Amino acid sequence: MVDSQSIDPDSNSGTSTYEIGKKQRCEYRIDRVGSESRFMRGFAIIASLILLAGCMGDENPPPVDEESYTPFHSGFETGVSVAEFSDRFGDIIGSDGMDWESDLEDNGSFGNFRIFYEGGDDSQRSASIIEIAGDRVLEFRLSEANVNEGEKGRVSTALRDNHNLTEFAYSVDVNLTDGFDLIEPAEGRLTWMTIAEFWNDNAQTEYAFRITLAIHKEDAAPNTPLSWALAGQTQNATSLMWDDVWTATSEVPVPIHTWFTLQVAMVEGDADSGQVFVKMGGNVLFDIVDWTYHPDKPIADGFENLNPMKLYTAGDVLEMLPEGRAFVILWDDFTISQNVG
Repeated sequence: MVDSQSIDPDSNSGTSTYEIGKKQRCEYRIDRVGSESRFMRGFAIIASLILLAGCMGDENPPPVDEESYTPFHSGFETGVSVAEFSDRFGDIIGSDGMDWESDLEDNGSFGNFRIFYEGGDDSQRSASIIEIAGDRVLEFRLSEANVNEGEKGRVSTALRDNHNLTEFAYSVDVNLTDGFDLIEPAEGRLTWMTIAEFWNDNAQTEYAFRITLAIHKEDAAPNTPLSWALAGQTQNATSLMWDDVWTATSEVPVPIHTWFTLQVAMVEGDADSGQVFVKMGGNVLFDIVDWTYHPDKPIADGFENLNPMKLYTAGDVLEMLPEGRAFVILWDDFTISQNVG
């Protein structure tokens, strides 16, 4: 394992049971956490949609306004597939109840959805829908650096060119598997393993600002537990390096080879009104009130680009993988809502 800190990327409650067979892990409850946080209404809407899908047993979600926006949901079931456009881009197309184009891209504030590789081929990185224990899931796989001649590796979803997206909430089931079990026992720190990222505005623009959710190993000693890290950063226009506006860590254990539900909600705002909420199963990882756009930007105009499902790390980290191993993230039951406050 290597210390990737110097390598800069990118230019309370609940119950759950998780097993590898997704059909067996449908007990789930979303509760209101901090009812004063208006974006939690997005989770209430998501919970109602999961209930309609038959995945909440006897649990009752919070009430939802009948006039509420209906969030997008997909379980990557039959009718949904990954389409490859080039060595840089792919897409998810089709429908398993809701259509990835007409119900996501052509609905409200969300813009264009793509899978972003930034280069390489399937031997280095891939996004595909696979079947596990009778259930179809989205698989991201990174076995070798595929960007800038070994600098980094990337497989990422991207909702780009959003329109006045001032708040959003999403939920997705996650399984960190394969090579993720090699990080903790290895010697060396890990400070670059991004699993989600949110842009307000995009990189290499005047008011570039990003919020990064990542997995870290903060101590170099072998068997140091993995931890969660969250940061809001601006980009230096000259050096293109990223500067912290705020950072946070969580010592809640990072599950490996185990399904968990990740929930994220954000509200655009300043140091007093911006909100970032991240929950894993029944554990609140982060509840931040701080800037969610560049502090120097005169007028906030929404989150320009969302990467809700992402696998992104340094080439040096990928080099530690033995032959035949890869960092793999499985995703399932993706639900996202917008401007629901």
